[in-house]
Amino acid sequence: MNDFNSFKTKYGLKLNAQQEQVVNHINGPAVVLAVAGAGKTTSIVSRIGNLIFNYGIAPETILTMTFSKASAKDMKNRFNELFGNDIGSNNVEFSTIHSFTYRILYIYSKRTGRSFSLIEDEKDKNKENDTLNKYRILRQIAFKYLNEYITEDQLEELINNIGYVKNMMIKETDFINHDITFTSFKEIYLEYEQFKSQNNLIDYDDMLTISYEILLNNPKLLDYLRNKYSYIQVDEAQDTSPIQFEIIKLLAYPKNNIVFVGDDDQSIYRFRGTKPEIMLNFPKQFNNTKSYFMEQNFRSTENIINLANSFIKQNEKRYKKTIFTEKSELVNPEVIYSEDEVKQIEFIIDKLKSTSVNDSTAILFRNNQSAIYLMDQLNKNGFNFYIKDFKNKFFKHWIIQDILNFINVAIDPSDINSFFNIYYKTNSYLSKEILTYAKNNSYPQKNIFNIMLSYPNLTDLQKINIIKVKSNFNALKISDGERFIKIIENQLGYENYLKRHSKNNSNSLGNFKNILGTFKLITVDVENIREVKTKLNELELLLKRSSYNKDANITLSTVHSAKGLEFDNVYVVDIVEDIFPNYSSIKKAKDEKSFDELEEERRLMYVAITRAKEKLFFLSLLYKNSNMANKSLFVKEIEGILNINDSSKLKTIYENAKIDHKKFGIGKIKSIDKHIATIVFPTGEKIIDLDICTQNNLIKRLN
Repeated sequence: MNDFNSFKTKYGLKLNAQQEQVVNHINGPAVVLAVAGAGKTTSIVSRIGNLIFNYGIAPETILTMTFSKASAKDMKNRFNELFGNDIGSNNVEFSTIHSFTYRILYIYSKRTGRSFSLIEDEKDKNKENDTLNKYRILRQIAFKYLNEYITEDQLEELINNIGYVKNMMIKETDFINHDITFTSFKEIYLEYEQFKSQNNLIDYDDMLTISYEILLNNPKLLDYLRNKYSYIQVDEAQDTSPIQFEIIKLLAYPKNNIVFVGDDDQSIYRFRGTKPEIMLNFPKQFNNTKSYFMEQNFRSTENIINLANSFIKQNEKRYKKTIFTEKSELVNPEVIYSEDEVKQIEFIIDKLKSTSVNDSTAILFRNNQSAIYLMDQLNKNGFNFYIKDFKNKFFKHWIIQDILNFINVAIDPSDINSFFNIYYKTNSYLSKEILTYAKNNSYPQKNIFNIMLSYPNLTDLQKINIIKVKSNFNALKISDGERFIKIIENQLGYENYLKRHSKNNSNSLGNFKNILGTFKLITVDVENIREVKTKLNELELLLKRSSYNKDANITLSTVHSAKGLEFDNVYVVDIVEDIFPNYSSIKKAKDEKSFDELEEERRLMYVAITRAKEKLFFLSLLYKNSNMANKSLFVKEIEGILNINDSSKLKTIYENAKIDHKKFGIGKIKSIDKHIATIVFPTGEKIIDLDICTQNNLIKRLN
């Protein structure tokens, strides 16, 4: 008998009116728009309890799918806390979409005798003798078509592209119509697919595509699963890809007792093939869909929620909803401008020193790379911290490997392998004949530059170039942390190589500069280049150790990895143009008038905002990598919402006026375009943002 009030009382359920509507939805399709911090997990598990205890639904016929092991485990534990005394959670199924499809493959294998081997063990990704490893297979196939081994970055790009086309259900003939720029992608993809098929191998994406084909072509197996699961719930539904949605639709038909729960404003995995449009169009896929809204946020204070509301409403492709909270205002969110990366972390450290030890704090960033200098400085200042889901690509990046090769040659000029890895990235202008001669005449302990200088047919110009390069490597050998990277960039011409590489490969030069900038920050205090490797090794060990430090009050995380978490205090760092929002989204919005990627970046910032319970800081930079940083579009939008406006300070600043800048000294304004000024200083012309400089008291007009 249905007695919902007694059910709530018995299990101590405290639900608001919107949550009760969701819990009391029994049959037919429904889409639930649950904003950040709305108590989604409580509502989902309470609905399961309601189905079982008030409507007599057999527990084993209820399937709840989510998109991470952690979420599935959390939901199962929550169900057990509430209802475990009356029914064990083992009778109710909580599963990720991938583990569920893996079970489909298992059942199919048992019925047909065809077996599959999974090749996704990331712990073995660098084992050279493991021929049935996804990463090694792709490296070998890519080498066949590119005539060179791909870098870690390229491998990740290739894997992401493969996952994207599979999740989006894109046919090979249609690759050309999608934004896939990886060289020879189609050829690599087809050979990879053929190799797996011939050897009965699968990766994570194949779990989805093969399961879908199995369900389409095996009606008995499909009917077995449909009869087994009469009620389906999908959590984090905004992260559903087209292939996942097709599988879910097949399972739900014809009863269509499916509840789709998520927040389209937190859809942040488009690069994996997930689409907010799936959630937006759900009512078109299922007739008589009921729509429910869970708009109360139980996490954040009112001022944070008001900001989140106004910020995300600037996106067009979304359900119209208004997030609210009953938590009163405490501290207003702040936009903080720091002169550079050093001052940014100094600000955070000063704040952390006065933060209660009972408070949880998150330092969030758009890209993993931002964590390197942060963790270095937090460690130096004695802070204990946890770094979440960090992908250790920085230390293996080809630019870092190039720098280490430069150092190797400086320390040991007989290291011909390191030299041949970077000679063409310098301004040495060495001919093929000289290089062949050097290679044929090299042996241990013999200086590579002296070998080249002994080449019989050396011209005067070639001799001058070799002596110059040798001299630069000698200078590199005795330089300190502040000087050695400048020698590599300028005297040895590596900066020009990066510019050429960026132009030829359609990569962002800004990304390359960010990597070099981070490297400079963490090595500036080394006394000589021999200490560089030691410094990098120490940071790698710190990174590994911190990744297990889950009990720390301070968490470093990308915004992507922080989704679903909450913290008392949140710092969002490195908010400058081309980082947050990223370069690609800005370029597509400007050049192609395509705003999908920019809207995803805005959703990502919304996720960052809604992690904060009480205090929220947006940290922007005046200078990034020693160059003036462009003001982030998102900072402009946030300042507009928070009514931060310092334009009144600009009224006395005009062309030809003399000003005093805290960093560059006294200068004369040459020209002004809106808030951007060109100023002539003794050291040369600088372009500065008057808004930012006046707001941070970096500039004043002289009489």
